[in-house]
Amino acid sequence: MTAFAQIITIIPVILILFFLISIIDFMKKKTKNDELLINKLDQLLERLTDKKSNEYPKEH
Repeated sequence: MTAFAQIITIIPVILILFFLISIIDFMKKKTKNDELLINKLDQLLERLTDKKSNEYPKEH
């Protein structure tokens, strides 16, 4: 096998590894961002429910 053929064989392997590493990195970042978003939505929901309960107190 010539050096050129070896290089041609290695290039797809390197591209696949790069693609897999990129996917793993993206998923880690996405998971972190999703957790932050869920926390912010929870905080917003708490504020909205507190505000509504203060605006419209239940009558006994």
